[in-house]
Amino acid sequence: MVRPDMGVNTLQEFIAYAKARPGLLNYSTPGAGTLPHLAAELLKLNTGIEMVHIPYAGAAPAAQALLSKTVEVASISITVAKPQIGVGAMKGLAVTGSERWPELPDVPTVGEAGVPAALADTWQGIMAPTGTPKEAVEHLATALIGVMRRPDVRERLLNAGFYATGRGPEDFRRRIVEEIPKWKTVIQKARITAQ
Repeated sequence: MVRPDMGVNTLQEFIAYAKARPGLLNYSTPGAGTLPHLAAELLKLNTGIEMVHIPYAGAAPAAQALLSKTVEVASISITVAKPQIGVGAMKGLAVTGSERWPELPDVPTVGEAGVPAALADTWQGIMAPTGTPKEAVEHLATALIGVMRRPDVRERLLNAGFYATGRGPEDFRRRIVEEIPKWKTVIQKARITAQ
C-alpha cells in the first residue's frame, strides 16, 4: 500500500517512483522477519528499488504509520489494509498472493502487476510427527480437507484474512521444500538478522 497523495496508481508506477528516489522512501511492516517484511524485501530484490524498512509492533501500528504520513509505503496484512483501501485512505498496488483477494477485485496480484517473482503467500498448515503411519496421515488429511472445503469454514477464514485451499500433504510438503530456500536467499541478500 502507498499513500494516495503520492500519485502512483500501479505497482509499475510505484517502482519508477521509488527508483527515482533511491533510499528516500520508508516502508512499514508489522515487524522484522514477518512475511510482510520478507515480501517487501523480495519486491526490492526483484525490482532494484531501495527503501528503508521501519518495523512496527504489529500491523495496526504499521498501517497507522502510513495513514499519519510517517512512511510512504506499507506492507501489511489484508485484514488491516482492506478497510483503509475501501475508504480511500490507502492505495493498494498489489497483493502478494497468487490470486486476487475476493473483496479487493481491483487490486492485482504482484504477478499481474509485472513482478511474478515477488509472490509471497501466507500459508498455514498442520503437521504430524515424523514416523506417523501413512494411513493416519491420509485419514487426517481427508478429514481436514473436508473441513477446509466447507462454505462456513471458508467464509470464516476469509473474514480472518486467510484463503482456504486444503490441498493435502504432498502439496504442503512441496511448498515447504520450495519456500525454505527461497526465503533463506531473501534473508541473506537483504541482510536480515535476528533482533
